[in-house]
Amino acid sequence: MKQRFENSTLFFLLLVVLLELFLISYYKYYTNVLPFKQFNLAYTGNIINFIITIIAVLGIFIQRLIGLKIWSNYKYTYISTAIVILLPYVFVFIFSYIKVDFLDTYLLGYPVKKIWIGVLLIVSKSYLLFLIGMLWLPLFYNTVVRLRSIVFSILIIVLLLFVAFLHALNFNGSPKINTYNNVGIVFGAAVWSNNKPSPMFQDRIKQAEKLFKQERISLIQVTGGNAPGELSEAQSAYNMLVEMGVDSSRVIREDQTSNTTEQIKYIYSHQEEYKKRKRQIILISDSFHLPRISEISKFFNISAIPSSSEHKLRWEKLLYYRFRESVALLLFWIFGI
Repeated sequence: MKQRFENSTLFFLLLVVLLELFLISYYKYYTNVLPFKQFNLAYTGNIINFIITIIAVLGIFIQRLIGLKIWSNYKYTYISTAIVILLPYVFVFIFSYIKVDFLDTYLLGYPVKKIWIGVLLIVSKSYLLFLIGMLWLPLFYNTVVRLRSIVFSILIIVLLLFVAFLHALNFNGSPKINTYNNVGIVFGAAVWSNNKPSPMFQDRIKQAEKLFKQERISLIQVTGGNAPGELSEAQSAYNMLVEMGVDSSRVIREDQTSNTTEQIKYIYSHQEEYKKRKRQIILISDSFHLPRISEISKFFNISAIPSSSEHKLRWEKLLYYRFRESVALLLFWIFGI
């Protein structure tokens, strides 16, 4: 009877791990308004989730094969952890499908809805990593397994952040553009109080103007919305380009988006227009920003060429931006947010 109960619980644990993989994969495509049939196992974020799931599944089978003595010591920890892995998804999909007023507000410039969903997804994945530690570490240690599993999950998160940071560090943001008549997409940045682009934003705009003069691009799309009472990022960039002598008919303003993912969604929804004009898409931003832009573009199956601005930062500022972008890249890889 005891063995049957423990076998049933192991089977439940296996179902939870597999269901978590399906839920996170489904949510990534659902939240980005992509059909689930476009799921691509070769995408970096999907590979990471798949590997994590495989390691968890192997841990469950090893627990079953070596006998149930180790399992019986921690079975209630396993069960409670499995429940916590799935529970956040209940709220994630409630927040996604049901309109809740307080979720439509902003906190420090970020949508509260996105913050809450991000926290819930991180909690779920963190507990999955903790579960993996609880499945594998008893094979090597007899004591303080729970504490060791917490340390293990933290180390895995640090390792994944390092992978994202290393990817960004080795990214080539200035490949040669061999074709003409392309469309350059300038990603928005801060607009200062005098309605002028910040120095960082100015250098992105200057890169677009440089490519335009070199005839590498014949159309410039400036992107970015605005905070209340401010000129939009797109309008600010448009004004600067016109002042620099770029023909206004060659500049498209898109001022409805407010972040990188929304801007790439806009590109995705209009890429057929670019194809009809036989133009390649050139993504214009800073060297630390382009790795994430390119990875999000790959997720949307957008074929594009990155082009880095010449903006220079002090090493400590550059390190900060690279770390921030690495965190954002990892969140998009795994959760699609």
